[in-house]
Amino acid sequence: MNAGIVNKFKLVFASCACAGFLTTSAAAPLQAAAQDLTQSLPMRVGNYISPFGHYLAAFHAERQKNYSLAADLLSVTRMRDDSNAFLQDNQHQWLVTEGRYVDAASLAENLLKMSPDSIFGQRTLFVDAVSRDDWKAAKTFLPPFPEQGLDAYLVPLQTAWTAAQEGDHKAALEALQRFREEPSLEPIGIITEALLHEQAGNNQQAIDFYDKALNLYEVPPERLVALAGNLFERTDQTQRAQDLYSSFLVQSPRNHHIQARLEAALQGKTATPLISGPRAGLAEGAYALARVIYRDKLDPVALTLANIALHLSPSEPAYVLLAGRMLSDQKRYNDALVLYESISADSLAYYSTQLIKSNNLSDAGRFEEAITLLKDLAKKQPERADALVQLGNILRRNERNEE
Repeated sequence: MNAGIVNKFKLVFASCACAGFLTTSAAAPLQAAAQDLTQSLPMRVGNYISPFGHYLAAFHAERQKNYSLAADLLSVTRMRDDSNAFLQDNQHQWLVTEGRYVDAASLAENLLKMSPDSIFGQRTLFVDAVSRDDWKAAKTFLPPFPEQGLDAYLVPLQTAWTAAQEGDHKAALEALQRFREEPSLEPIGIITEALLHEQAGNNQQAIDFYDKALNLYEVPPERLVALAGNLFERTDQTQRAQDLYSSFLVQSPRNHHIQARLEAALQGKTATPLISGPRAGLAEGAYALARVIYRDKLDPVALTLANIALHLSPSEPAYVLLAGRMLSDQKRYNDALVLYESISADSLAYYSTQLIKSNNLSDAGRFEEAITLLKDLAKKQPERADALVQLGNILRRNERNEE
């Protein structure tokens, strides 16, 4: 992605305080509403808390990319000034970045009361409504297409899938025009068009668009291979799906997810749609944007998008793995492990997830758990060597050379 597009995607995360939002008293009496929250937070001293201390700690946590802790810390400060727009805006942004939409929704409503055109508030309430399949409510939070920023591309996706939900296939396709104008994002538009045709029952047109997307790459991305192959399998083109998977594995022989898809296809197992409806389609679009942005390490933006995808489709392994990778890159290993636990043993992504999980356990200093996991994985799938190779690497790093 070029620098111009990177700059377009940047979110504004405020980093300076508004003057006069907080008094300069050293501490305030501990309020009952804050008691449970502050038990584990660092600014509690005896029976008192420091709102300003929590404010400073919140922005330190934000710089450390721990947005969830930052939001919790700032909620203590807000008890001294609950109507402060600056504090509400920052807490809302951090909650959304972490995917905490239940907590963010009420703040979003306040933002819209103060500023009816707030793109942040509209986005939060739109996503939350879609997660409840309340498309009628969601449509009330659809803004005009912004000219820049994350929402310049997210809003067209929201508009397209809202139109698809209403059965307006033409309007859905027209909403994607902006992706055709940006070469680095054009594949997202093409794949979304394929998905929209698929949802409308136009399978041949969907296949044509998947072919168009596949032809853009010498080695197509794993997710595109999975989506296209899935449709091939469901339209009696199983051999074509097998060829696509096999060709991909020539270039990426250790990709266990696509290997599992190939094995399932060879065994004649029935494929089910990866994208089951408009809500899942919007989740896929947010995930695709997150992947592109994350290559440029715009962490808050990419994590926001990954968590939109998870909020809409929490059981999709691709979204879990992407969000987990982002958390691991931020050294939030235990948070990533919580996500990985959601992938069930019958998922085609289970084996690869367990390998990733073992690395996270090791990086978190939980070596014995990582070793146990890999030994169990090697016993369950003795025909695969990856678990043993990874086990050997972890033992070697811990100077357990004889083992």
